[in-house]
Amino acid sequence: MQNLTIVAGKRGENRKVKSDDVAMMEEMAHVTDNTKDAKEDITFQEQTSPTKASSNSLEDDPEKMAILEALSAQGYEVNEDAVNTDREATNKILAREQPVGDSASILCFPLRDFSRVLELFLEVKKIEERKVTSSKRHKPETKSKKLLGLPIIIIPSAMTSPITMINALDFFQKATFVPRDVKIKKMGRNKLPSITVERYVSSRCGGGKLTFEIIDNPTTKLRHAHEWDRVVAIIPQGAEWQFKGWRYTRPVDIFNRSFGYYIGIENAPVPKDVLKWNVKLGYLNRDKRGLDSVAYASFWNSLDEWMAVHKPEYLLKDN
Repeated sequence: MQNLTIVAGKRGENRKVKSDDVAMMEEMAHVTDNTKDAKEDITFQEQTSPTKASSNSLEDDPEKMAILEALSAQGYEVNEDAVNTDREATNKILAREQPVGDSASILCFPLRDFSRVLELFLEVKKIEERKVTSSKRHKPETKSKKLLGLPIIIIPSAMTSPITMINALDFFQKATFVPRDVKIKKMGRNKLPSITVERYVSSRCGGGKLTFEIIDNPTTKLRHAHEWDRVVAIIPQGAEWQFKGWRYTRPVDIFNRSFGYYIGIENAPVPKDVLKWNVKLGYLNRDKRGLDSVAYASFWNSLDEWMAVHKPEYLLKDN
């Protein structure tokens, strides 16, 4: 009964069951009952003719009246005008459709014009370019720092370090690690107080060629504050005593002002202090020289990114 009520509620209007509906339902009931006795000679009209009493009995039964009202066909009449209108609109829509095989075939229709899309794109592009130009025009010019020397890289002076002044040029300039004992046999123990290396900065950081100075004796080489400002990278050995006598002696201050990069040997333990500092780790293989370029590229690429943020004055081409 609940389902009948839901369906019946979708008709255009609510109505009461009329006597014709009662007669129709009584007719259906009598036909069902009397088909069992085919021998009786009673006409169909006599079987299905409702009496006033039967009609009244149905009207007195609220449940039967509700069922008849729910089953009534009134309110479901077909509106031919509405159907024809919908059919005409549907035919117009179908007539405008074009069969499309894939996304590329959309562009193959001869009457399709995308010039307006291009115009809108160019308009938006011009607006964005004007905004960029305007922001550059009104941006206050900042006076760049005057450079008083080359950027400096400090390396360890202890002979136990993989990279020292003896083999620093091979690694930082030629991307090759030559063990200290091998280098000493060829060149002796003499070392220079400082060396310079040249390299091209990556294009994403401005490009151009830079020259770096490499030292291992900052306490005697750097005597003034502006000279310490030239320090861009430090290769720590692994012990705090390395920083004794420096302008800044605490590792937290040192590696906040300079880029830190520890260079060790693969599978060798890393000093515990290094793991506490703000430094990046790089490793060299004892035997596989083809892997030297990995540590080489890791150091220089990381230094480029650090300088672009903390020492951009060295990356300006007019300096």
